Amino acid sequence: MTILCKILFKGEIEEGFNKGEVIKNLADILGVDASKAPVLFTGRTVSLAKDLNEEEMLKKASQFMAIGLKIDIKKEVFDSTQTSTQESFSKEELTKKISSVGKKIFNKETLKSFTEQAEKIKDASVNFSKRSSSEVPSNDTDENLPKNASDKKSINWQNKYFSIVTSFSFFVATIAIISSITFSSSTLMGHLNSSKIEESSGLPTYEDLKGSLEQKELSRYEPADAEYDTSDSEAKIKNEINRKDYIEKINSYFIDVEKNINSYAKILSQQSVKEYGSERLKDNIQRYNEFGYKYYQADKYEVWKSIIQFTDNMSNDAGDVSELKDGDYRKQEWEVTISWFLDKYEQKVQNHQKEQQNIDEETVRLKQESSEALLYALYSFAIFMVFTLILTLLRIEKNTRGDSLTTR
Repeated sequence: MTILCKILFKGEIEEGFNKGEVIKNLADILGVDASKAPVLFTGRTVSLAKDLNEEEMLKKASQFMAIGLKIDIKKEVFDSTQTSTQESFSKEELTKKISSVGKKIFNKETLKSFTEQAEKIKDASVNFSKRSSSEVPSNDTDENLPKNASDKKSINWQNKYFSIVTSFSFFVATIAIISSITFSSSTLMGHLNSSKIEESSGLPTYEDLKGSLEQKELSRYEPADAEYDTSDSEAKIKNEINRKDYIEKINSYFIDVEKNINSYAKILSQQSVKEYGSERLKDNIQRYNEFGYKYYQADKYEVWKSIIQFTDNMSNDAGDVSELKDGDYRKQEWEVTISWFLDKYEQKVQNHQKEQQNIDEETVRLKQESSEALLYALYSFAIFMVFTLILTLLRIEKNTRGDSLTTR
């Protein structure tokens, strides 16, 4: 026959108990957050514990009753055919059973506690005896002790000396390894920083020109022109590419540029590229392209590709520009807009040269600092190894002295 019990609770508490304290204590017993316990006090019947044997049920019930809960106990008895019958405990019967079991539990637990304490004391005595026998020589003669007071005083001074040297060596070794790590980190960061090269912004666009002209219209400000040097600019191109194919490529790019400019000039009644001088314009653009390829760009057609896009945007915007009144800064001759583009590109190349020069100087400086930091790191590590060796020798010496004392 099997008896299983469950403890039911309807949210009621005994008189004389504070509900807030009851909720807090119940949360502690159940092992839940105190903010979740109030849902058990809504009046619904909930099961606080189930599938308990009678002894477990009485322990749990005593805890719940001690904090002020009104509980019901349902006992389910299973016979050999697994048929169950349910019974309920009255409050008086439950209290009586809890009282008798409580005494029994107290006696068992008290006896167990005393037994455990006695075992601990016994184990401690045995361990102390073992340590004493291992540290003290087996015979009781004075042969294993210093022969006189001066020997004992000498040993004490030796112990103090080696203790001081050990502490100092440990301190220096610690500082040395920390310094080594610090200087090594500095060296690593220096190499990482020296490898970073900032990328410059993109090429000027037609939108840049529009913004510049609008600002100029408002402030009546006119930026100064820059100067440049393109000596020997064709040497690199001639040595690296096939001149014939290169010229054909340039001519194809110029056809697109000329078409876009003529479209703009026709709408605004300005002179055509032919009237301005086709070769003159092409040579001027090509001069900037070669200058940029020599000092900055990776693509040998970068300026041509960019100016095609620039003039295409300029052509698309020609209708809006034509509606502006004469004298408006935004209504420019196409020659002025092309000059603006080339001037901005030249300024970009010059700025890149300055940035590259600064980066090179900074790289040299960082390498020098990294070399010094690496040298300091090596020195620090060497000091660490020296004092670590000292610590090792001190440990060996201490063990040797201990062995010599025990064999005297």
